[in-house]
Parts: sequence; structure tokens; C-alpha cells
Amino acid sequence: MSEVRDVSLSEQLDPSTPAYINARLMELEQRFQEAPQHLRDKREALAHATEKYLTAKAHVFLTADGPNKEAREAQAHIATAEAREGVRVAEAAFKYLQDRVHELSKELNALQTRSSNLRSEINIAGKGRP
Repeated sequence: MSEVRDVSLSEQLDPSTPAYINARLMELEQRFQEAPQHLRDKREALAHATEKYLTAKAHVFLTADGPNKEAREAQAHIATAEAREGVRVAEAAFKYLQDRVHELSKELNALQTRSSNLRSEINIAGKGRP
């Protein structure tokens, strides 16, 4: 059974048309309105994962029975591998979202430039100039 995927309005239009630019600008505007909450959620998940790791490391370090500090630190490092992985995953998710917002921002700037250029062309064409 195949999955049905929602197709955005911009995906249905010719990218060289003003209609495409307008549709994509509206889609980007919505994504930018949602971005702060998504970023807060990812930042909170990263903070939670970091706290979970630091707490787990402290507990293991306190209960470790190694002969010296280095041995106890090694035990804590080994015992907290899963928590460290949780931090890495949360960091990657947060960084990915930051990068994605940056890419969308670049796309927004390019579309705004294209839109401005198209308006100028339409205005010039409307005045009978080549």
C-alpha cells in the first residue's frame, strides 16, 4: 500500500511564475512562525538530555569504587554512554533545526529578490518599455 503525501501549493506550480513565488513565500512565512517554538522545544530537549547525563555521571562517580579518581572517572564514562548518546542526539537535532531555519532564510531572501525583480519587469512592461 502506498502512502499519500500532502503536496504543497508551491510544488504544484511552475517555479518560474509569480504564483509559485507567492505560494512559497506564504509557506515560508508559516514555517518561520512555527520555528521559534520548534527551536525552544529542541533547546529544552538538549538541556534535559544534558542534565540527565550530568546527573547520571555524578551518581556513578559517587558510587564508583576505583582506587583513584581516574579509575572512577573511567567507570562513570563507561556507565553513562547511553546518556551521552542522548546528548549527542539532542545536539544534532537542535543543530539540524538551526541549519534548516538558516537555509529557509536564504530561500526567503532569494524569493524576495525574485519577487522584486518580477514586479520591476511587470512595471516596465506595463509602461511599454522593452
